[in-house]
Amino acid sequence: MLNSKRLIFLVFSTFLAWQTSFAFDELIDNPNYQNWSKFKVGTIVKYQQVGEKDGKQIVLGDLTYTLAELTPEKVVVEMTQTIFLSDQISEFPNSQMQYSAKIKKADSGSVKQLSPAPDESDEEIEVPAGKFKCHAIESSNHFEGASFSTKIWSNKDIPGALVKNTTNTEEPKKSTTSIVLVQVVKP
Repeated sequence: MLNSKRLIFLVFSTFLAWQTSFAFDELIDNPNYQNWSKFKVGTIVKYQQVGEKDGKQIVLGDLTYTLAELTPEKVVVEMTQTIFLSDQISEFPNSQMQYSAKIKKADSGSVKQLSPAPDESDEEIEVPAGKFKCHAIESSNHFEGASFSTKIWSNKDIPGALVKNTTNTEEPKKSTTSIVLVQVVKP
């Protein structure tokens, strides 16, 4: 027979495990849904991917995101991508991204930590689509012999929030690539 201290410990441990399981199943607002749901179906966001070759900036491709469906439960965003390689143009089939209105808190990234923590700042930047006040996040990483840093500028008033993303690779080969906002078309 269990003594009273063990019984209390067992009941408390079971209750704690039960509460913890609910915390990981707790639903929260999905930031991607929240951002896209502020816009009308048919909203288009266009980006250009640019890089450097022989010290000159070159266009590597185009990305287009279109808000295809909006319901209280989800948004569907279609993506088209064109890649420019030398004299060839490669168009990829459309793909769709679906963002549910709610996601599990455990899936939100709120429990993940970057190490080291990224640098954050508020900056105004200019891209082909115009000037934007942005929140910037910058981090450096090393992975399987590669050394790179990434800086992302975002603005919640832009569908998808991305204004610019720049990645600088130091190793194994020095390069810079960016994705920049070119145009937002609202129906």
